[in-house]
Amino acid sequence: MNKHNLLPRESKTLLTNKYAVICIAIFCSVLWGSAFPVLKVTYQELALTPDDYGARIILAAFRFMLAGFVLLIGVRFGLHKPLKLERSLWPPVISLGILQIFLQYFFFYNGLAQTTGMKGAVLQSSNIFFVVVLAHFIYKNDRLNWRKIFGLVAGFAGIIVVNWGQEVSWHFSLTGEGFLILAGLTTAVGTILAKRLTQDINAFLLTGWQMVSGSLLLFAVGFLDRGSFLLPWLYGF
Repeated sequence: MNKHNLLPRESKTLLTNKYAVICIAIFCSVLWGSAFPVLKVTYQELALTPDDYGARIILAAFRFMLAGFVLLIGVRFGLHKPLKLERSLWPPVISLGILQIFLQYFFFYNGLAQTTGMKGAVLQSSNIFFVVVLAHFIYKNDRLNWRKIFGLVAGFAGIIVVNWGQEVSWHFSLTGEGFLILAGLTTAVGTILAKRLTQDINAFLLTGWQMVSGSLLLFAVGFLDRGSFLLPWLYGF
C-alpha cells in the first residue's frame, strides 16, 4: 500500500463496507445535485447578469479557495500529514487544478447562467458518460458492458424524470449548453488524471492543492474581466 494513501483505521473500515459506500455516494450525489438550484438562486440574489462573466468566475474562485483551505487544514490537523509536496508532483497537481477547477467551473458557472436548470442538470451529467467511455479505452480492467450501459441510460432517464415539467427547449448555444458539455468533458479528463495521481499523493491533499491552484487562476480571470461580485473597491482603479 502506498504511503501517501494511508488512512485512519476507522476510515478504512467505513470505506470497505458496501452499504456505507452506497450511503456516502448517495449523500455526495445529493450535495452535487444541490449545486444547480443553489447557484441559480445565488445568481438571482446577487443580481448577476448573464453577461457578467467576471462576477461568476470570482464567485467560483471564492468557493473553491475556501474549500481548498478547509481540506488542507483537515489534512494537517485531522490526518496529521505534512502539506508539502515533492517538486516533481507540482506540475501534475497544477494541471489537475486547471482541468477540474479552472476550466470545469469556468464552463459550468457561465454555461449554467445561459440555460435552464433542467438542461443544466442533464448536460452536466454528461461527465459520467465521458468518464465511462474514456475508462474503457484507458484501463483494461474497466471495459464497457451491458450493466454499465444500462446504468448510464437509467441515470440519464432519472435526471430527466426528476426535472420533468420544467420549461424545456431545443435551443443550443456555445456559451450555454456548449459550455456545460465542455465542463463535463474536462471533469472526465480530470477524473482519469486524478485516479493516476492518487497512487502517489494522498487524495485529500491532492484535492486541497488542486482547489487552491485552480481558484487562483479563477481569481485572475475574474479580476481581469472586472467582475462586479464582492470587493468592489478593487475595481476602482
